[in-house]
Amino acid sequence: MSRRARVVEILKSVLIVLLMAAMLLLFLLTWSTDPDSLPEGVGRVVSAVNGFFGGGFDAAPAVEGSRADTYGEASPPNAVAVMRGGSLEAFFAFNGTLGEAYSRVQLTLADCLGSADGAANVSRGEFLLAAHEPGAVFVSYSGLQPLSLIALSHGVEAYGVGEETVDRLLLAPGGENVILYAAGGGQYMRMATAVAGSRLGQLFDGINGADAAYSSDLGFSGTGLSVYPGEELRAPVITVQPSAMSESAVTGLMSAFGMNTESNYRYVSSDGTQYAVENGVMLAVGADGSIAYSAGADGGIGLRPDASDAGVIEFCRAILEGGSTGIVGDAEWALCGFERTEERAEVRFGYTVNGLPLYIGEYESAAEFVIEDGRLTGAHIALLRCLSGEESALMMPPAPAAVVGLNEPAYFTGGGYGEVVPQWSE
Repeated sequence: MSRRARVVEILKSVLIVLLMAAMLLLFLLTWSTDPDSLPEGVGRVVSAVNGFFGGGFDAAPAVEGSRADTYGEASPPNAVAVMRGGSLEAFFAFNGTLGEAYSRVQLTLADCLGSADGAANVSRGEFLLAAHEPGAVFVSYSGLQPLSLIALSHGVEAYGVGEETVDRLLLAPGGENVILYAAGGGQYMRMATAVAGSRLGQLFDGINGADAAYSSDLGFSGTGLSVYPGEELRAPVITVQPSAMSESAVTGLMSAFGMNTESNYRYVSSDGTQYAVENGVMLAVGADGSIAYSAGADGGIGLRPDASDAGVIEFCRAILEGGSTGIVGDAEWALCGFERTEERAEVRFGYTVNGLPLYIGEYESAAEFVIEDGRLTGAHIALLRCLSGEESALMMPPAPAAVVGLNEPAYFTGGGYGEVVPQWSE
């Protein structure tokens, strides 16, 4: 080979190397700015590596091959708190500060849940110590729910957490990476994550919460952990009325239960209850918002939830959301009970208003679903319209409430309708 030919070959090799370097640079730029443009398989690998090095995307990554990005909050958060500057600051639903704070936490929480591993039981004392660490972030929810379901509602799948039910999460600094704690029903867990601990210190830049204290520091004797304002405790007064069942409301319920809204098999009884019957399924919609669904042995074909606990709960939550949109006012649905055997599952939801539970008479649940042999066979729902007014009620401060043995603030209807003032539960 002549000298000129060798030079040409060397130049070709250099050009190839430069092109490969340019491709690698473009790949890295795509990784850091637009991970959604990567192929799905590559995107998942990149997401894992990025999480390992403490990075984070602008939106929680959806799980390949799952419906993680379609799950909603089965139980909404009611408070977020952070240890900052030697004191606890909290953000609450009842004073309108929760939304911004929770939006700051969601991405980091999703990354922690998605990378959580090595769940181990710990004592309540260890949980409380971690909650008081500088930079620790505490999130409380309105009801117990599977930890895996919280992850799915944030668009990730938590492979290392199991089906434990929790209503409290804690992101605590733990050396280089965040330690994720979870609590519920008197049980406490600790999990390692791949999220850099430095991310906690940046979550609440530019916003300030109310001075607050943990329930354990105020003298509450229960095993759960809550946060309360350090000064006065005020919550809006609400009005509770039966929901008006318009024609659009009825068709919305039929759609939510998978029924044909153009069905001719509909009639109205003398008391105003509207009935729809289709293929062995009956839906009864009372004029006062009382809903009953029943499916016979051959009915309810198609209303079969995913077999997992999270899938069953999300299935029922989606029916509630689809059937009550625009009807329940300022109320939100929150999971308040879940029982399951091999053949049967019972799922119960209640209302929360301004982050506080609403009791209808003595009952917290307002919707109950029964699933047998993998199929929805029955449901009962009480649709109420709850509206927050401009007036707020000054409640007993938390410390005295703890002394006299009270539990938590809530709304109690007493079984009737009208104006409802928040009270402490006994």
